Amino acid sequence: MLDTQDKQEIEELVELKVKAILKENNYDINIRLVKIEEELKHQRELIQQVIHTMDKRFESMDKRFEAMQHTMDKRFESVDKRFEDMQHNMDKRFESVDKRFNQLTWVMGTGFVVLGTMISAFGLFLSLAGP
Repeated sequence: MLDTQDKQEIEELVELKVKAILKENNYDINIRLVKIEEELKHQRELIQQVIHTMDKRFESMDKRFEAMQHTMDKRFESVDKRFEDMQHNMDKRFESVDKRFNQLTWVMGTGFVVLGTMISAFGLFLSLAGP
């Protein structure tokens, strides 16, 4: 069988081998971690570039929307002016129609008064002239 000294040597050898394996695995893990960190850094840079590009696009979209809003405001102002002009023209027309209606009312009223006066005068003349 094995001697205690042999057992100790075997234990020491196993212990050395285990430490060597652990050291090698630890070294591999460290290398992998470094690679992962580098890749994450690269991904972070790519994400920042994408965000920067998107910000530029949003700014250009905002500018386009502002330009469209400005154009629409101008159009609405011109439409409002046209409506105001039309309203002014309609007011003038209604005033002229109202003026003509008032004139016609006065002419008709005067005509009825004159006609009534003539009928009354003719009736008075007939009643004075006798049968």
